[in-house]
This record gives sequence, C-alpha cells and structure tokens, in this order.
Amino acid sequence: MDKLISIYWFAILTIVAVAVVYMVAVFYSQPYDVREVEVNLLVNKVADCLSRGGELSSDLFYEGNFNVGYKDNFLETCGITFNTERDWIELQYYFLVEFFNIDLSDTGFFLEEGSLNLISSCDIQDEGKYERLAECVEKRFYAVSDGKQYLIKILGIVRKTEKNVN
Repeated sequence: MDKLISIYWFAILTIVAVAVVYMVAVFYSQPYDVREVEVNLLVNKVADCLSRGGELSSDLFYEGNFNVGYKDNFLETCGITFNTERDWIELQYYFLVEFFNIDLSDTGFFLEEGSLNLISSCDIQDEGKYERLAECVEKRFYAVSDGKQYLIKILGIVRKTEKNVN
C-alpha cells in the first residue's frame, strides 16, 4: 500500500513542479515596459530641481530676469544624465519646461534637452495608445518667486522602444 501511495505522491509532485516551471517561464518571458516609470522619474527630477516647496530655485533668476546661462548647465546642475546602458543611434529622452507668468501669460523662457524628433510621438499618442511610440507625460505645477506666480509645464518623453516593446 505504501508503494502505491508513493507513486501517486511522486506523480503529484512532478505535475506541480512542471506547472510552476511553466508559469514562471511564461511570466518572465515578456519584457518589462518601464518607459512610463522612467518618464515620470525624469519629469519629477526636473520639477524637483526647479522648485522646492513651491519656491522657484534662485539660480533661475539673474537681476530679476530669467538666467539664460542656467539653460546651458541645467543637466549638470540638476544631476540629470541621459546616459543609457546601450549605445543608441539617437537620444532616447527629451524634456521641455515652459514658464508662464500668471499675470503676464507667456514669459518666453523655456528649457529643453534631448531629441526633438520624439515630440511627434506625443501628437500621435493623443489619438490613441500605441505601444511602439515613445511614452509622453506632461505635468504642470505652480511656483512663486519674488512675489510673482508662475505656471510651469514639463513635457517628458522616453523612447527606448527597441528594448521595452516586442
């Protein structure tokens, strides 16, 4: 009787082991698409660099006007790097920051870095969700500086479709 039970027990263990191996293989065979997380991290990093606690960074201004020199060193100042684990032919990131004075509307001051070619993916994405296009995120927030209120719009884009999308 014990020999008969041990054969069934061995068969059940084998079936369970094969099922677990199959489920793990199916689950991990699909690549992770982390572009949405990456673009949100990029936008949040840019926002944190520009404003802390609702106050715009003092580095943004020089003698009451926007500091044009801040644009040239923005990536280094904020500790943002577009280096990736692969050598891509073109940049896989882009962000655009626009400043609007609440009283005067457009200030004409903006910051942008990355590949301009990625912007067209956002226009198409408005029509529907397409997996093979770059991931776009636009965030807005308000900040103050010297009694002036600003609306800051940040558009962030991450492509990396060759790695993240089948």
